[in-house]
Amino acid sequence: MRSGTGRVLSAVAIALVVTAAVTVPMAYQARSARDTGPAPSVVSEPSIPAQVAGITLTRDQLVDEPARIVTLEPADDVTYSLSGVGEADRELDQALVPRGDVWVVVERPDAAVVRFWLNDATGAGAPDQVDQQVPFTLVSGPSDIAPAGLDTAALPAGRNTLLVEITSTDGTVEHQVASFRIG
Repeated sequence: MRSGTGRVLSAVAIALVVTAAVTVPMAYQARSARDTGPAPSVVSEPSIPAQVAGITLTRDQLVDEPARIVTLEPADDVTYSLSGVGEADRELDQALVPRGDVWVVVERPDAAVVRFWLNDATGAGAPDQVDQQVPFTLVSGPSDIAPAGLDTAALPAGRNTLLVEITSTDGTVEHQVASFRIG
């Protein structure tokens, strides 16, 4: 009987040691998790309505991203050309643009990224193109020699819009909307 009682006591002692070996680290991890504070909240990017031309939102007015300044300006930096990227010198806003290849260019030396939305003046959908290299160009596709122009024959006849979002190297975000007609 002594040998049976010894085995039982040995089994209980081993069970206690194993339980302590597992429970103590788990309790430490649980306490560490509680001490880290609340989980970070998800911050969504603010949407800026494109209809409010000329208004500048200051850092104090932006709740979600106080470090960014977002402006909506006339489309003075959006130009186009009928002959190539380096020749873009006509303002796109209020222009009558012919059908065919047109090179749409944003010339801003302080820009880091330019996003283009065709016929989506609020930028609600995904951009049609994101360009991170100077010259910032909206094109239909690549070419062996130079970027292919935007094929305006693929756009609807009549009035079209182009929303351009220019993110400067200092983090300032500017929106410009150009309205043009295909003729």
